[in-house]
Amino acid sequence: MILCQLNQPDVIERAALSIVQGLERDKVNIRYLSPRDSLVGRIPLLEDELIRVGCHPYYEIGYIRRGRGIVAIEDEVFDAQAGDLFIIRPYEIHGIQPDRDDPFGMAWFSIHPHGMAGWVSTYVRRAMEGANKPIIHLERTYEFWNMLEEVLKEIAFHSFKYQVALRAELLHLFIVFIRRVKVVRGEERPLNLSEILPKQSKKRWREAVEAAMEFIRENYQQRIDLETVAGRTLLSPNYFCEVFKAETGVTFTEYVTKVRMAEAKRLLRDTNLSVSEISRKVGYESIHYFSRLFKEREGLSPSEFRGIVK
Repeated sequence: MILCQLNQPDVIERAALSIVQGLERDKVNIRYLSPRDSLVGRIPLLEDELIRVGCHPYYEIGYIRRGRGIVAIEDEVFDAQAGDLFIIRPYEIHGIQPDRDDPFGMAWFSIHPHGMAGWVSTYVRRAMEGANKPIIHLERTYEFWNMLEEVLKEIAFHSFKYQVALRAELLHLFIVFIRRVKVVRGEERPLNLSEILPKQSKKRWREAVEAAMEFIRENYQQRIDLETVAGRTLLSPNYFCEVFKAETGVTFTEYVTKVRMAEAKRLLRDTNLSVSEISRKVGYESIHYFSRLFKEREGLSPSEFRGIVK
């Protein structure tokens, strides 16, 4: 667990750099503390026991990036999973218990409405107080996570504008969250988060996916693995898969197969290469696997397809 206080720039710079590196490896938990906070004592996790967090006089949002586990708020216990956001009101006793087989990674945000501008303070307080469900699920988790990464990068760059940029991004993050709360309460129509995401975030995803697609089209003859392609886009494999599916409508594996099969059909139609040679040329070492996959997709074996189109 990495702890950083936003009023200590030197600490922020060192911590944020390690956070960003960890995010790329998908191995970091983050806890944000405002300048007013003191560090909260924690009890080590024992068998069947919650990690307890002390009461505090501010709102807190917990976001589950991955994994699953149990979240307890006052006398209610919830099964939590990746994509869940939960609201902790002031002085509510709460705790977490990560699943032993698939423990969750989390980000915590402390919110002090009285330290915000007047209209923001009112907006936040009303939304938080009126939320009937303490846990809210975001379907497209990578969108929220990408916004968090943008904040961390502003901290890591530590430019002269980082304080302003950080506050602007955090405010945007909370507005997105609050809108989701209001949708759950039926006060606003459902919004696709892409409608209100920063333009640079959407552009970044599109460019990453386009680069990945180009790499696949140029290297389909070779072995292509997820880790290599994701690494070229500077995204973690899980994050990359979510973004790729959202942008293209198909999974990474489906797209690789689609490119290879399109080339296989061209070679079957336009050349006299054997099926075994074509299999190797489109990236499949096993002719049996290639033939089975081809028939599953086309309804015909490679030889039958050639007999019809050639």
